[in-house]
Amino acid sequence: DLAAEASPKRLASASDRQLEVLFQAASRVVFYAHEPVHAALLQRAAQALDARSKLTHEHRHDLYRAWVVTRNFDAANALARSHPDPELQVLPSIPAVEDPGPGRVVVWDPAEDAQALSARIVDRDAPARVVVLSHPRCGFSRRAIAAIEADPALSARLRDALWLAPPNGSLDLHDIQAWNRQHPDARLRYAVAMRDWPQFDSWATPVFYFMREGRVVATVTGWPKEGRARELHQAFARMDGREDP
Repeated sequence: DLAAEASPKRLASASDRQLEVLFQAASRVVFYAHEPVHAALLQRAAQALDARSKLTHEHRHDLYRAWVVTRNFDAANALARSHPDPELQVLPSIPAVEDPGPGRVVVWDPAEDAQALSARIVDRDAPARVVVLSHPRCGFSRRAIAAIEADPALSARLRDALWLAPPNGSLDLHDIQAWNRQHPDARLRYAVAMRDWPQFDSWATPVFYFMREGRVVATVTGWPKEGRARELHQAFARMDGREDP
């Protein structure tokens, strides 16, 4: 039980080795579950290590990534400002938005060339929707977009898809902006939290989810050398109702 292990009493009595084990365990859980409560436990372990002068640059990087992936940009920025480091980038403000309502979710739209994000509400439960998980630093994602743009039929069908960068420990804003300039018909936005898309069973990249009224009816994963054109056309047929899922 990480919460019990991170109680003030247990932290005070733990050995240096036990604190390190706790920190690493909490870090793994954060990047699996993406829940703020686990990032808070990681911070407790970090504070205990820091009190003993055992907190390293690697620990701070892990804590920063935990704040980013759980979307606590204020905490990430506080850490970045107190410990200047090229790998700890100061992040833009999180755009304020009201509850989007049932069946709708918020995604973040990066500015064209400024250090800024804006909120965009999308209809997750639309009659038909394609969501593509992709990232500029993923070689398979780059291979996929090159093949799609070279295929007029696929390019036309995917023009209305929602392209999302999954939550991870780095915002990679400049990489996302560069992708958007190069691929305006596959503009990447940020998924705010995995819990917004409970239908998704994988957040690898690239993954193509074909949805009808909020339900995934077909999934195409990865992009091997031979491509996935046939699988994508089959998935479109399922989403369009021309083939039973």
